[in-house]
Amino acid sequence: MRMKVRLLKTAYGSDVVQEDWDYAKEWIQTVTFEQKLWTPRHALLRSDGAVVEYIGQEYDANALKWLENGWTEDICELCEHTIKKGDSGRTPDGRHWLCIQCYDLLCISNTPFSEIRGGDHDK
Repeated sequence: MRMKVRLLKTAYGSDVVQEDWDYAKEWIQTVTFEQKLWTPRHALLRSDGAVVEYIGQEYDANALKWLENGWTEDICELCEHTIKKGDSGRTPDGRHWLCIQCYDLLCISNTPFSEIRGGDHDK
């Protein structure tokens, strides 16, 4: 049996389900966001080609290659829009980001999920 879920269509065309919206609404109450321009951060390259963000962890220089400013993008925690160099966003810690549109919807408009454009979709 298919379940109906309420979806929000973001400014970037992403669908956000109410469960994610509710989680984000709770999260934003626990941290302070600053508007910042996103900049690349250091990263590590694994032997399988995957890039891992460097956040100060110890690593084996023989197994991982240092990439100066190799972390080249993040995604909005709500709508998954790509945030990259020069983009403005909101972040509490420089690692977790909300795009400006999602931040405005969550924090400024304070509009209930049920009143934002979207629709019920089968899942």
